[in-house]
Formats: sequence, structure tokens, C-alpha cells
Amino acid sequence: MSPTWRQLWQHHPEIDALFGPLKPSAAQLALIEDLSPLDVPAFGLEVSRVAGNRRPQLALLLLSGRAQRWRQLFAAYLRPDGCLAPGIALEAIQPLIATQPWLQPDTWLEWSATPRRSQGGGFMLFRRLAASPTLQELEPLCHALAQGLSPALQQRVGLPSPAWFAALARLPLGTLDQWGISVDPGSSGWRFLFSSDQPVAVLESCGLPEAVTRCLAGSPLHFSFDSRWMPTAACGVEVLPHYRRTSTVTAYPGEVPTGQAQWPTWPSQPVFWASNRYLRMVDGSVHLPSGTALGRSLGLRGGLSHQKLVIRAGEVIDHKLYVGLMVSQFREAEVLGSSGSARGLNSGTAQREALRALAAQRLAEAPASWFGFPLQPGASDLWIPLACLVLAASAKQAPDLASTYERMQATMAPVLEAAAPVGYATGCPPDLDSTLWLLRCRTALGYPRSASLEQWVASAWTAAGLPTYPSAAEIAAFIAQPIEGVSGWCSPHDCVTSHLAADPALPGSVRALQLVRQTLRSGRFQSYWWPLDGLALVLLPRGCLPASVVQRVAQQVLSPPCRAVMPADQAERLERFVRALLLLRHGALAEQQGALAACSALIQRPADFAPLLVLQVPEPQRVQADQQPSWIWNGRQQGALVSDPYGYFAASLLLHVLQG
Repeated sequence: MSPTWRQLWQHHPEIDALFGPLKPSAAQLALIEDLSPLDVPAFGLEVSRVAGNRRPQLALLLLSGRAQRWRQLFAAYLRPDGCLAPGIALEAIQPLIATQPWLQPDTWLEWSATPRRSQGGGFMLFRRLAASPTLQELEPLCHALAQGLSPALQQRVGLPSPAWFAALARLPLGTLDQWGISVDPGSSGWRFLFSSDQPVAVLESCGLPEAVTRCLAGSPLHFSFDSRWMPTAACGVEVLPHYRRTSTVTAYPGEVPTGQAQWPTWPSQPVFWASNRYLRMVDGSVHLPSGTALGRSLGLRGGLSHQKLVIRAGEVIDHKLYVGLMVSQFREAEVLGSSGSARGLNSGTAQREALRALAAQRLAEAPASWFGFPLQPGASDLWIPLACLVLAASAKQAPDLASTYERMQATMAPVLEAAAPVGYATGCPPDLDSTLWLLRCRTALGYPRSASLEQWVASAWTAAGLPTYPSAAEIAAFIAQPIEGVSGWCSPHDCVTSHLAADPALPGSVRALQLVRQTLRSGRFQSYWWPLDGLALVLLPRGCLPASVVQRVAQQVLSPPCRAVMPADQAERLERFVRALLLLRHGALAEQQGALAACSALIQRPADFAPLLVLQVPEPQRVQADQQPSWIWNGRQQGALVSDPYGYFAASLLLHVLQG
């Protein structure tokens, strides 16, 4: 028997405290409580400032994409003719809720008014994007989807006009995050939700007053558009809490932050919420990592998810608040709920400590410096030791590492004090990735901020992210190639951009993280210098990647050209190690346990770190690493895959993910 939301509500009074200020109706509560979190793992209520004491709107997240299952769930609310709304049968919306390769499998159903038994009501459907189309791809995609709708729904929800799409394309929008339709008795339309890395420009295009634009500075924003109004004449601005700049809701470790510090300070105008009721919603939170119902372990979290400003002709005409509750992805109760599971947790703790000791021992074995990856200029004596100092900083006081760390810090002191851009090795032209490690190392070791270094990094920004080499002339001269022959090495690289996103203390890190997320969501992320994307993403803060992205990247394998030249056992070890690092950093608790076991099988002595990692060095004109037709195994120049005979970087990465 499946648990219901009613049972969870009865067992946890904090749920009632969370939704109390929104004043849901008895009909809304009855609809929610009869559903199971196994069918509807999330729901929310949205209140309007302008609507005053009117009941909130209800939204439900449904996992099923079958109209038949929806009929079972909402049988009591369907009209006598079986329609969800007047003239709209459930079968008519089947194409909108069915599996699509570019959409997440679940669907948000939002009622525009509380549905009544046997009467149905107007509604909106939203789908989250699995792969985001470009603005140029959006119009033909909508036309193709519309052709699969029933004639009644096609007539009710007409496609946006070419002029509407053209106006949308002129806005500096990022990726499409959600798509949907609105079906109301009066009028209906298509709905789109976008992110943007130029939010101020979007706000200015919509004519938002400067006072409101100032309030929104620093807040993560999404922009919604309805085909019933031209994009610059009407839009919605979804305002997210500050913690969402670096984390998703589901992946945030622990209880999500609440309170007014997470939100803008709104102008003193009647259209904005500013009452005790508002403060209760801002402060409200549910965090139940081990809630149980009918023997099933269900972690719950909830709170004020986002606020929304409704804009018409450059004016804010309404301010809405959305409070939601969801089944979280963290299942601590499943791990601690039995003696066998408890033994597994204790075993995991022992494995962590054993692996940490092996990593520290490998680092302590370095005779001179923490070198890595020998190329034509020699082994890296800048990039790798700086990276190791950063990655091992949290363990630098450990008895088995302290003296070695102090010695390596002294070795790199002249570089740290000079605060000048650095390259892969002594004598190499400066590159962005090595210089980011220098910036991070100075921060980790207590050096003051360097405005010149930060400006050098900032000056290399492009719309697509950071390149590795900002100066084509310098790297071309160093490797004796014409400038036009180094276009690949000087193009934006996702792995370098994700490195900037890895450290929230660095200027530009939030912008970089947003860009990395967009690239991952569109399926275009590709690490340039690593043969597996996980090696770039393992540096990112825990909680900043959706679980679907983590799962997809964890399944990545080496490309056929890489596999063709690598020894089979080394290729397999590389894939297993990178997958384990990624899941230790970003995986759920059960996945971390599996990753610990995988690492323990791979690494049983300090020397096992040495052959684990492989660097790829595409030919300098290759803009995309997958354009490299073939590789040289363990070469020292371009077009080569280079294994690391030292293992210090691998040990530092493992130490990093184990520490936090």
C-alpha cells in the first residue's frame, strides 16, 4: 500500500505550519492529501498579492506520462464527459505529457482555479527540458509538437506568431528551462521559461522600473513569456533564493537557507508583499531527511521556492509567492534504518579513512615537488603543484601530510608571492586554468586578493566561456605554429569555465556556473583537456548539479579513438576512477557507498595512484576534442594522450572529494 500525503501531513505538523499562511481551501487539501508521493512527488501553492485573500493556485508534479493514469488519479474531478476542462479530454493532452527526447519525463499540472468535483477547471501544463533547443530551433519544434495535438486543442491553443518568435529572439535569453501551455475558459496560450546570463538587459528590454531592477541585482532570475502577449509587453520574472546561484533545490546538502537574507528587499509599494504573512512564508521550511510512512523512507524538504513579478507594459502589476514541498533525493533513513545498513555505513567510514590515508601517503612520497603529466616542456611544475595545494588544503594539518604540505608550500612560495599569470610549466605561456589554480591557492593559503590576476582572468571572458590560452600569439610562438593554427587551444573550453565555477570565492564564478549548467542541460558540454567530462565536473561544489546530469555523466565512456590506443586495463581503470570521483562528489548517499567500494578495489597501495589519470592534448587547431581523428599514446606533443606516472594529482582529487 502506497503512503499518501495525508499520512505524511498527519505525522509531521511542520508541513501544516509551512502551508498555513497560504490559507489553502478544504477542497485543495482534499485533492492533495488523497494523492501518493509515489505518483506526485512534489506540489506547491502560489498566492497573489493583488488577489488578496483569494485561495492560492495549486500545482502538482506528476511522474506518469499516461492519460490513463491521470484519469485514475483525478477521476473525482473530471467532468461527466471525461474532460479535464470544458472540451479538453485527457486523451487530447496525451502528446503533451508523453515521453519526448528533449523533455524531462515528469509534468507539472497547475490549476488556474481550484478544481471542483465533477467540474474540472482551467489548467496549465509545464515540462522541464532535458535538452534545451536554441531560440532558432524553438519555433519549428513548437510547430512539430502542435501537429500531434487534437483538433480541439489546436484550435484552443494557437501557435505563437512568427512576429512573436522574432521578438523573443531579440532578447538576450539563455537556455529554455520549461515549456508548457495554458488552457483557460477565456483564452489559452503557450508558455516558456528561460534563464539568461544578462538578466539586467532582459529587465531593461521589458521596461522594468530602475528601482525594481536594482532590487533584483544579485538574485538568480528566470523569465517567463506567454504567447498571448508580445515578449517585451508582458513577462514574468521568477526570483529564486540566493543559494540557488550555486545549487539546485534537490541537491542542496542539508536544510536549505531561509529568511529575508535570501531575497530582495522590495520597494514600499502596495503591489509588493510586505506583511507578517509574507515573513512567515519567507521563514518557513520543512527538512525531514528521514521521514517515514508505511515502512517507506521518504526524505522531505520544502519552503518558499520562488517569488514572481508579473510585468505588463513595464509595470509590476502583481507579486506572487510559491511555497512547495517535495520528496527529496537524499534517503538517509534507508541507510540507517536497519542494522545491516548501519554496518554498511560503518564500513563506508572505514573505507573513507583507508583511502584518505593512502592518498596522503602518496602525496608524502614526493621527493621534490608534486609534478604531473610530462609533455614536451617537461612535467608540470606549476599547474599540478598549485592544484595539489588547493585540493589538499583541507587536510594540510593531518599528521601524515602536514610536513609534506608545508614543504610544498615553501617550494611554491615565490610563485604565490609574485601573483603573476602562470602556465603549465616553467617557461610556458600563461594559461587560464593554471592561473585559476594560482588564484585559488593564494586564497586557500591566506594571501591577499590580487586585483591584477582577477582582471587578467576577467579579460578573457567570451560569451561561450573561458579559453585556455587568451593570447594566440604567445602560444603560437611557443609551439612554433602560425596563429591561425592554434584556434582550438584559444577557443572557449568547458573544462576551464567549470574550473572558475568551482570556487564561489572567485569573481565571475556564479556566471560561470550558470553557463556550465546551460551547456550541460543542452547536452553540449565537452571537456577539452580531459577524455572524460567527470574530471572537470568533480571540482564543482556538491549540490550544484541536477541528479539527471550526474547520472548521465557517470555513464560516459572513453571515445573509440581513445580506446583504440590506450591499454585496455588502463582505459577501464580510468573510467572506473572518474566515475567514482564524480559520484563521491555529487552522488546520493547510496551512490557514494558504491563509489567508495570502487575506489577501494582500484587503490590498495599508494603506487596505485600513478597510472590512473590521462590528459588529452588535441592538435592546436581542433576546436572540439572529438574532432581529433586519432591519438598518440603517451606522446609528448600535440594529438597525444598522456598518462601521469606520478599520481599526485589523482591522490589530491580523491582527498578533495573525501574531505567534503
